[in-house]
Amino acid sequence: VELEPYFFAVHQDIGLALMGLKRYEEAITEFELAVTLNSSILTLHTLGWAYGMSGEKDKAIDVLEKMKNLEGHQTGGNVFFGIVELSVP
Repeated sequence: VELEPYFFAVHQDIGLALMGLKRYEEAITEFELAVTLNSSILTLHTLGWAYGMSGEKDKAIDVLEKMKNLEGHQTGGNVFFGIVELSVP
């Protein structure tokens, strides 16, 4: 992070590590920063997943809507949508 603080993938990777530790709120902070640096289906899906896993279902659904708006403009497999949808029971 010190070498490339504005590279979205660094924050994405830190967020993924935090998700593995079930530190959802901290992961959300990292994913939000990744989305700010590079708003894409790739970064949005991890943010939506984290929202869903932390119980913030409405925010996860909002992220799904943002992903759908990008769907025709960016490539992203259905797996990204499925990951978010599975986190919102």
